[in-house]
This record gives sequence, structure tokens and C-alpha cells, in this order.
Amino acid sequence: MNNENDGIYLIGDFNSRIGTLSETLHDIDNLPKRQPIDKSINQHGHELLDFLNEAKFCVLNGRFPNDNFTSISKKGKAVVDYICVPQDIYEYLNYFKVLTIQSIINDSMLLDLIGDKSKLPDHSVIMCEFNVTHHGLSYRIKDQTNCQPRFKLDRIPLDFMASDIRRSALFESTTANFTANCKHKSVIMQCLNSMHIVSMIKLPSH
Repeated sequence: MNNENDGIYLIGDFNSRIGTLSETLHDIDNLPKRQPIDKSINQHGHELLDFLNEAKFCVLNGRFPNDNFTSISKKGKAVVDYICVPQDIYEYLNYFKVLTIQSIINDSMLLDLIGDKSKLPDHSVIMCEFNVTHHGLSYRIKDQTNCQPRFKLDRIPLDFMASDIRRSALFESTTANFTANCKHKSVIMQCLNSMHIVSMIKLPSH
């Protein structure tokens, strides 16, 4: 995965359980081995690992001491939320933590503020900290001659998406961008589902 940005980080609920699967080559990649607490693996987990392998990304879960389950409910415990970063910036990470909602409530003494009928979120908070040694933005903005024009988004009419033609053109354009690599179609479908627009986009079949 190549990009002019200073860093790309994938964070969130992937509905993927990767268990002991490895997204790195232990004989080549100089990264500590993951010690996962969730040993289960599902199909989404295999697809996520395929993507991470191709993109040269690594999962932070299982590589730091403050690890924990990221989904805790009556159905059980699982690790489905991850922070994934490019392998070449792993050395700049200071720490990775998983904070369960219950631990946050206990540590912050919030128990008295929560009613008996309150339902706590079943997903934990995942966080990390890394050192920033440089960023390309400071160099790019110095040369104003090469700056790209800024779009005035505040001038877009509020009824912009009210037109069926405009919506159709936007979704067709979005679909065209996805056709470049449809190997991870199911992962894309998960993302679109989370944005409630999957019913309006038809991805091409293999």
C-alpha cells in the first residue's frame, strides 16, 4: 500500500477473529510475535490477514502487555477490534492498550453516576501512542506554488443528494474505484454495510 500521506492507520471493529494467524513473515519481518488471547478464527479473519499481508501492515493487538478482549458481552469474549499500522512504523510505537468499559468505570469511579437500567457498551476502548519524528505536511505547505486548490465545501447546496441522477453518478463513480481490486470484496461490503449504503452499490463479482 503506497500513499503520499505520512501514515495510514486502520482502527475499528473488523468483525474478524484472527486467532494465532500471522500477518508477518517471522524469518523476514523484524517484529515481535503476537501472543493472542483470543484463539478463535473466522472467515473474516482470514480475509483481513490476506489484506494485511499484501499491504505490509501489522496488528498491534497481542504484541503489548496491556492486552485484553475487545468485545465482552453475555455471548462471550472476543477480539474483533484492532489497530493495524504499517510494519515500518512499528518501531515508533510507545504503547498499545485495551481498556474495558468496566475498568474505565471502576478507575474513574463512575459507578454512582450510572443507573441500574443503563446498558454498558460491549466493546472496549483501544488506544496507542507513537512518536512522530517528522511530517511531510510542513514541507508541502511551504511551497504554495504547488498547493492543490481547496474546494469550498460550504458552498455545496444542502439538497445536493436530493437528485436521483446525482446520487446514481456518485455511486457509480464509487463503484468504479472499487473495481480496481475486488479480491477483498467481502471486507469492502462490511465497510459499506456499516455506512448503510451497501444496498445502493452493486460491487462486481469475481
